[in-house]
Amino acid sequence: MRRTQLFALAGVCALVAAMGVWQFLWKPTIESSASSEQRSVDASSVVEPLINSAEKLSPFSVTQPETAESGVVTSTQDSLSLESAQSANDSDLNQNAIQSFEPVDVTTLGREELDDAAFEKLVAHIQADPQLLQQLIDELRQETDPVRLAALANLLGEVGGPEVTLSASELVFSGDPESRRIGLDLLQAIQPGNAEARDIATTLLATEVDPTVLVNTLTTLARPGAVDDSTRQFMSDQVAFLADHESEKVRSISLNILSRWSTDGQYTDVISNGLSDPATRVRKSAAYALVGHENVSQNLIDSLLVVAANTDENKRVRRGAILALKGMPISDYEREQLMAAELELNTIRR
Repeated sequence: MRRTQLFALAGVCALVAAMGVWQFLWKPTIESSASSEQRSVDASSVVEPLINSAEKLSPFSVTQPETAESGVVTSTQDSLSLESAQSANDSDLNQNAIQSFEPVDVTTLGREELDDAAFEKLVAHIQADPQLLQQLIDELRQETDPVRLAALANLLGEVGGPEVTLSASELVFSGDPESRRIGLDLLQAIQPGNAEARDIATTLLATEVDPTVLVNTLTTLARPGAVDDSTRQFMSDQVAFLADHESEKVRSISLNILSRWSTDGQYTDVISNGLSDPATRVRKSAAYALVGHENVSQNLIDSLLVVAANTDENKRVRRGAILALKGMPISDYEREQLMAAELELNTIRR
């Protein structure tokens, strides 16, 4: 009996000891698992906002960041849609403008004269309709009748634009004298303020030696248009070089054109030297080129007074000199000389 009690007591102690060992071994594992699970939850709460933020800032994100101030979301697709809508609207407006004109048969253009109203309406139609413009240019390229060719060139000169400049260039460098002449006429119409047209003219002035071509090319520069100072200087230098050309026609037209491009008095002496040129046409061109001239010196006034009072001089040359002097600040004595010269010039001798 006593032995049995001892065995029971020993069993109870062994059970208690086993339970203590199990609790000691497994409790850290449970705590570690719980802690790991807690850390996993905490990390997830931090990482997810970062991922979401990075996704919003990414250029590859389908959602663009919102503007903090306006709260408006802007997307590339919206911008493209606006541009497409604007382009479509412009196209519709242009199409409506074209439809407001009556149909035109380009094969009939240039064959009959139009009144001013009809001509202006036709020009507006061509400017609004690129297809009609191209058809007209094609007509110009294949036309052989010089009369109609000139009429089409005149029409295109009023229309203007880069396509017309290209057509003028084709005619100018065609090698055919008549086509070149018409091309230069077209160039003259579109040149003012047109850098491409002006480049064509400067190329011809630098490479051509035929006086007729040089005269026609210089004529295209009769209206400078809106140009900057550097362009004026460049063109003045090139034209002034031709003032000593062997051809009196080239010298004459170069003085006229030089007075239009040079406005700072740099080439006043070049123009005034023309007053003593052996050719009458050059002296006349020089006299009229000095009308309205801003850079006036006493030497220039004296030179013009000599021409105005010279009874042996050509009358048109003298009238040009008188007209130039009337716009200059001359003294009372010089004005009396001028009036006497004009009176003598207007007196009809019987």
